[in-house]
Amino acid sequence: MATYYLSSLDSSLFAPVRTCRVRKHLVFDTGKSALLAHIDPPVVGQSFGFAHDVSTVVLASRVEGREIDAIEALPFFVHIATPRHGWTDLESPLRADDLVTMAWGELYPTAEAAAAHSFD
Repeated sequence: MATYYLSSLDSSLFAPVRTCRVRKHLVFDTGKSALLAHIDPPVVGQSFGFAHDVSTVVLASRVEGREIDAIEALPFFVHIATPRHGWTDLESPLRADDLVTMAWGELYPTAEAAAAHSFD
């Protein structure tokens, strides 16, 4: 599976560059695609009411008409989410109301591009 670098122009919590390794492709009940991914380093879970840090996230496209399972160009703008009721083995179809959006972010091809928020 693919490896990207996650950062955010919109969230100070997600601004530091994180390695983002795709673990699984998922699909929402609407047909929109999503990715289950492992991020390193994890995000402090206390900010979201969790007793543990968050290292697994669900990513979906922020841009209408662009699908995350067919990334053609980077950076790629994403919703970063986590399950509302704790982790179980997530399977398709996902329901949007089962997830809590943590932030908006971007996937980049390299750690350097993510650190610079490079759009080249």
